[in-house]
This record gives sequence, C-alpha cells and structure tokens, in this order.
Amino acid sequence: RDSADPQLLRRTERLLAGVLGASSARLVMGLAFERSTPGMTSARALLDDASAALQQHQELLQVTLENVLQGIAVFDSRLLLVWWNSAFEQHIELPPELARAGTSLEMLLRGAAERGDYGPGETDELVAVLIKSLRTIPGYRYERRRADGTILEIRSNRMPGGGYVLSMLDVTERVRNVDALAEANETLEQRVLERTRMLANLNDQLLAAKAEAESANLSKTRFLAAASHDLLQPLNAARLFASTLAERPQTQRDSELLEKLDTSLSAVEDLLGLLLDISKLDADAVKPQRENFTVQGLLSTLSDEFGAVAQEQGVVLTVIDSSTVIHTDRRLLRRILQNFLSNGIRNAPGGRVVLGCRHAGGRLRIEVWDTGLGIPEEMRAVVFEEFRQLNTPGGQKRGLGLGLAIVKRIGRVLDHPIGLRSWPGRGSVFDVTVLLATSIVAVPVEEPVHKWRGDLVGALILCIDDDREILDGMSALLGEWGCEIVTAADENAARAALEGRGRKPDVVVFDYHLTDAADGLTLYGLLKQDYGLSAAGILISADRTDQVRERAELAGVQVLNKPMKPAAMRALLSRLLELQALKAASAAE
Repeated sequence: RDSADPQLLRRTERLLAGVLGASSARLVMGLAFERSTPGMTSARALLDDASAALQQHQELLQVTLENVLQGIAVFDSRLLLVWWNSAFEQHIELPPELARAGTSLEMLLRGAAERGDYGPGETDELVAVLIKSLRTIPGYRYERRRADGTILEIRSNRMPGGGYVLSMLDVTERVRNVDALAEANETLEQRVLERTRMLANLNDQLLAAKAEAESANLSKTRFLAAASHDLLQPLNAARLFASTLAERPQTQRDSELLEKLDTSLSAVEDLLGLLLDISKLDADAVKPQRENFTVQGLLSTLSDEFGAVAQEQGVVLTVIDSSTVIHTDRRLLRRILQNFLSNGIRNAPGGRVVLGCRHAGGRLRIEVWDTGLGIPEEMRAVVFEEFRQLNTPGGQKRGLGLGLAIVKRIGRVLDHPIGLRSWPGRGSVFDVTVLLATSIVAVPVEEPVHKWRGDLVGALILCIDDDREILDGMSALLGEWGCEIVTAADENAARAALEGRGRKPDVVVFDYHLTDAADGLTLYGLLKQDYGLSAAGILISADRTDQVRERAELAGVQVLNKPMKPAAMRALLSRLLELQALKAASAAE
C-alpha cells in the first residue's frame, strides 16, 4: 500500500464501483490494504460473493431478454455484433453461419436487402443509407416490410460507452388496425360526402318545390285578382238591377223576393271578398302601413258600426274607452276587431259583448268578450282554419268560416299575437296584442264627413264602363234617384259625350279595368286636364290592391269596391255633391 500509485488506486476503485457499487468497492479496497491476512481473506470472500451475484443477475437478465417479444441485438462502435436474443434471430432470419459474435451489421443488412425486405433499389445504396441513418440520426426508427407481409418496427439507440442497441418488434397487427381505421375513416368521409350531396340535392329540390309553390301561389293570386273583375261584373250588375227594383213600388211578395235576392247577393259578395283577401294575405301581397294613433278613435268607429247590428240581435254591446297610443296598421287592425265583434254578436244573441283594452307586458291587448256558448277545447285549435264554423245558438245565421282564418293571417302579417280563451256555457274572449307607440304623438282620426241626405235630382253623372250591363244597371239605379245619366264604354265615347253637351258632369263614375289602353284613373286624369273638369271622381273596381287604392288617393278619387252597395253609392254621391255646392258658394262670395 505504501508503494501503490494513488491514480492506480482510484482507477481500481472506479472499476470495482462499476461492478460492485461504490460502497462495496470502498469496502473491498479497505480490506485489501489491511496488513493482516484475515483482511485479504475477507476481501477475496467478498469478491467471490459479488462475482456469484453478478453471475446470477447476468443469467436472470439473459433469461428475461430471451423471453421478450422484441428482438434485441447489441453492436459495438464498429457495428460488430456483440449480443442478441432468439427473437432477433427470428425477426431478421439470421443464417446459422452469421449467428456469431463479430458479425458486422453491414452483412446482416445486405442479406435482408438482397431478399427485398427494404424494397427496390441497389443493395449497396440501400445498405449505405441505413448505416448512415443509424450513425447520424439519434433514436433512428423505420419500418421494414417483409415479403410475407410481416411488418417490423426497428429502432436504434446509441449506448453511452459507444456501440448501438437495435430492437425489432412485430407491428403487423397494429399497422393493419391503423390501416383499417384509416380505411373506415375514408369510407365514413365518403359516406358523409355522399349524404351531404344527397341532403344538398334534397335541399335544392325543396327550394325548387318552394319556389314552384310560391310561383303557383302568386299565379293563383294573380288569377283571382284578374278573375275577380269578371266574377264581380255580373254580380255588380245584378246588385244594380235589384236595387233599381227595390226603388220601385212592390207587392208584399215582390218585397220578400227582393229581400231574399239581396241576402243571396250579399252572401256571394262576402264569400268572394273573403277569398280574395285570403289569397292576397297568403301571397304576402298585403304590406302593412304602420302609424301611431290613439286606439280610442278605432273603438268609437267600431262602436258606431256594430251598435245597430248588436241591437238587432238583442246584444248589449259595451265599448270601454282607452286613450292609449299604439303603433300598427289601422286598417288591418280594424279588420281583426271587426271579425271578433261579428263572431261575438252572432254567438251571443240576447247576451253581452264587451270590447276593451288592457296593458300586458309593455304592449296593449285588445279583447272582445262574449257571453255565448263558448268553444269546446277540441275546437280551439281549429277555429282559425278555413271554413271552420262555430255553432250558433237559437238557429242564428252562421258565418262563412273564413273570418278567423283572415284574422290569423293578418296577425302573422302584423306580427301581432292572436289569443283565444273560452269557457263552455259561459262565453269566450278573442284578443290581439299590439305594440305601444314609442312616441306619444298620434295621427288624429279624421271625423267622418256628414252624409248629406239631400235630393240627387238633376245631378249630371258621367258613367264610364266597358260592360253594357253595368251601364244599363247604373242608368236604371241613378235614374230612379232622379239623376241625369251620360254613359260611355271607352275614351272616345267619353270625349264625345263631353263635347256634345253644354254642361259638364258633376260626378264621374268609372271602372278601373277598361278595354282600351288607358285604365280608368288615367282616363279620368286626361278628361279633367283636357276639358277642365272639376267633377268629383268615384272609382268602382274589383281590384282591391293597395297600389290601386294609393293611386286613387293621389288623384283625389273616392273608391267603392265591386259589388257596389247602392246605399254606399247614394251616400257618397250626396256627400260629394254637397262639398261641390259648398265650394261653389264659397267661390261666389
């Protein structure tokens, strides 16, 4: 120990530590330098035990590595085979003559390349690429597909002291599962694409069907609008002739027949009007004209309109005043409430009907209550459908079953919720919820002009219509009222009539659809301009579109829809003649 080189001692201890561990190496070194013989004996015994333990561990490691599924091989820094297990021999198909230590990795790779395990290519190039990758790429990994379809995953790892460890694992099943999953995904994607195409085609078909349905609906609307003129022309003529007969003396039997004729004509008029309204609403041809107005004006108008009807039915009609300002289309809202009141009065003879308003969640709910028989629960979901009629008590006249269908459509157009509550045996309440006005400024309701009931005798009326029967009926009716009539079927006849008389007409009554190029409103404007007419104009038309009504308003022309109500015509003529008389008197002063 006195002559031992310290550097040699440290190297010896490091070598022993690599085999026995640091603490055991120190113990052995200490025992080896004891001068007594027992110390050397103990050191040799310790080394023998350590060698036995190492041998046991080596055998255990050998058995373990031989039973793993992975093929494992160890190569030194020169890529010469040092150790391998049986799985490595099987995976690489190691020939017996090469199954020895010192075989080069190049020889093993060359044999596999010549068998085609690395695909097409020159053997030398394939081997050179593999060895270069092994030396330069840390943790190099690649897959090797053997001719029998087996797929090996080969990994290489560099050892700290030099050399390489190669591991081989059969991943055939895993790769097949991955391929199957990829194929399934591709199939699924293909199915999704096909289903998407099918849905897109179906959507295109639905859009085409919708467009076709909308086109058919518009065609139906245009047809009804066009046909309404032809349908209402003879009806209007019949109404004129019936009214003419009613102006003359009749027997009791004639009065009864005329009353039945009037009832039948009214039923046909109502049905055609309702069908045209439904057609326009379904075609979205009705555009709301929203404005701010006080609901009280509408309530008062409805009270006057339905007061007499309620009295005839023995119904007590109560209208509760309200000063609330709302924002909606006045005309369409009135149509909804007219249907509610009509149903309520018809269904509660001898009872009560109440029209009133209540605030609800920042809106105004307008309600119509009646004390009728009520509506069974199973009927409440269908009363707003077409031709659904409610049973009326006491054999009262039933409606056409279209009023509530129109209410439902108008509510949709205005975006106003329509409600129904009912209690069988006690009555029902229908309601519509409208928006409150954001501003308190309201459009005042025009007071109705006083209807002059004065004599029409001597009034000169120019009637323009391309239907001879209408002209004959108008001449007969107005003649019964004492008017002087001039008729014309077209523009030339109208001009001839004006030029042949020294007196200008007081009122021009004309149809909208004429056979010549100009429509009624255009012709009326031309006649006023060319002959300096101050005559008031009355348009009688089956065309109920907003466009025609707006044009008439701009021209200062009053509108009566076909079939014309004779009472409405007489009242309107009286009012227009009165206004003209007042203007003439004012001008004379």
